[in-house]
Amino acid sequence: MEKPGESGEENEIEREFARTFKLVDLYIRQKTDLFLQTYVLELFEFVERQVMLLAVIVTLLALASISLYVGVILAISLFVPTWAAFLITSVVTFLVAGAGAYVLLSRKLILNTPTAGELGHGKA
Repeated sequence: MEKPGESGEENEIEREFARTFKLVDLYIRQKTDLFLQTYVLELFEFVERQVMLLAVIVTLLALASISLYVGVILAISLFVPTWAAFLITSVVTFLVAGAGAYVLLSRKLILNTPTAGELGHGKA
């Protein structure tokens, strides 16, 4: 049923416009979902997996370090009193940690950025 003053051609144009708008809306939603899945959700899944592995590795390393630390103290305490073994082990640990921190923090950060030639902007 047509409204007074409207022709069938105007209704057809409105229907085509509504159909086109729905298709554009669907396209934008699909692209948005694809973007979120590819660049946001997969990134969080990757980071989550890495953090879980890191937590397990850090826990195992801490346990191994404590066991080794106690073993070294007990081994040194065979030759000197226990309090001296604690002091010797603490000093050695402090020196090793200081050397490690110095090595890690003294390196200059160098970013691997592409040169103008690699980007193709260097061509005249």
